[in-house]
Amino acid sequence: MRKWKISILSLLLLLIYSLTCFAAPSIDRVSYIIRGDFNEVESLQLKLEDRIDNINSLGLLLLYDGQSFKVEGDWQIEFLKRSSYKMNLAFILPLDLSEMKLGRGLGISGESFYSSINRFSWKVSYFFDRVDPWAYEVSMLHPLHEDTALLVGIGNNYWNRDNKLFFGFRVGI
Repeated sequence: MRKWKISILSLLLLLIYSLTCFAAPSIDRVSYIIRGDFNEVESLQLKLEDRIDNINSLGLLLLYDGQSFKVEGDWQIEFLKRSSYKMNLAFILPLDLSEMKLGRGLGISGESFYSSINRFSWKVSYFFDRVDPWAYEVSMLHPLHEDTALLVGIGNNYWNRDNKLFFGFRVGI
């Protein structure tokens, strides 16, 4: 069973690498997030996003929880865009590197303006391979500069269903 998982992971990485070679990838946005509560840091996250065209984007989330690394890849399709908000559909593939367990999920997310310059962001995900399948995030983005924003919110993720505060920075490149 372990050899099967390693071969699937190798094939997936080879496919991603070959597709990105032809697509001329570029990192368009980077988010650095610290997740936890007021007493301790639970995890550190780094999310890289590549906007392929006006509709499609790819994301890679690297998470370190103090014990192991976890990776989550997503493909987002922007299906609704207006001047004051936008909504995306996401196909999500989380991977726990210590257990070599690949999950699968669907998500929907959105972003809208809150007050004059702030943005409100939300995400709801459903994972098919979990007993507790729902995960969510709600956050507010406050611009610090042209392409840089402070990110503050609450939510959970695929690996930990506890509601945790998070803050960080999002930088457009």
